[in-house]
Amino acid sequence: MNNKSIQIAFHLVILTGGFVPTRSQAAGVVWNQTLTFSEFEGKAGGFDDDKVPVLLQNRNNPGPNARSYDVLAPAASTGGGVGYAVGQDQQADLTMKTQVIENNGDRWNHVNALKRRNGYMADINIESGTSKSGDFGIVAFEISLNANLQVDARNFGVRVSSANGLGEIYEWTFVTIGGIEDAPFDVNRFNDYNALVYNDLSTAGFLNPDGSVKLGGAGTGDSVSHGKTISQFLAGEPAGAAKPDVKNGWYAMDQANVNVLDGPETAFTNPGSGTGDALDHTITGADLGLNPEDKVTKFTVWFGYYDVGFDTNGDGFTLTNSNQDAWITRINLGSGTVPEPSGSMFLGLTVLALLGSRRRSVA
Repeated sequence: MNNKSIQIAFHLVILTGGFVPTRSQAAGVVWNQTLTFSEFEGKAGGFDDDKVPVLLQNRNNPGPNARSYDVLAPAASTGGGVGYAVGQDQQADLTMKTQVIENNGDRWNHVNALKRRNGYMADINIESGTSKSGDFGIVAFEISLNANLQVDARNFGVRVSSANGLGEIYEWTFVTIGGIEDAPFDVNRFNDYNALVYNDLSTAGFLNPDGSVKLGGAGTGDSVSHGKTISQFLAGEPAGAAKPDVKNGWYAMDQANVNVLDGPETAFTNPGSGTGDALDHTITGADLGLNPEDKVTKFTVWFGYYDVGFDTNGDGFTLTNSNQDAWITRINLGSGTVPEPSGSMFLGLTVLALLGSRRRSVA
């Protein structure tokens, strides 16, 4: 019996449609299929074209809320097998659970989870003088895949855009295997991360180690040394340790992208943009420490934002000002081997494809 494997991708751009055979059809057929997030428009559990961008979650409705999508259906291949193609068959292929986690006293204008035609977006906005040191907002996207899609780690990837970008707010991105509740860290510790962890004030001239202003102190104007990133903190690793890119199914993009100056807070200057990844990046199964044959049925993308500036004038607020967002723009999916049917088995599967019906369990 021959075998075939299926490779499916969610992508911003529709590539060549239809099925593409491999070099060796004698051993089966490997299909490449591209779905865009716009495929969700008008689908069961999806969104109408005239209603995007769609606000999914915010502080008034933080979630978690789940929405399922039926965007694939069985399809007979020219190679004699059965794969999946764009279509509907009344079975959920993908379930998206979204949640907003905030601790900023509603001082930030918004922390939103949005759906747009070209992806899922975390969006935050704060104005100078309305945020306190340590305020934060986090958006989590939990994505469950139907187990029958047989997504293996060698073909899996999730692409994020504008993640860990430049700005006055400390912006970071995690990808973790499993759901929100399966995180390889204690989510309650989000409340314990703050500017005193992000910044190393042990050698600062203007600020005391507790973040207060030294009596008679004078700022140097230089950037304060960085302390622990959020992943180092959650993982219990010391400052300066290699960031835990691969740790229990956990990949972190959290380069210290904000600089706090050793001097008075200043609008649009202190804190100021430092360096960050600020790029499109595809996190693969290998990045997550998975074996090539491991199956991926659920993963979570976390977008986080922290005010890591200090209140040096005693008014209770920093002068942090930021309007930042990050995106999930593509999900690469693939399968392990699927038996190549023959004779009556193939006929039966073809009938199932025509009827738009398949038996499978939703992950």
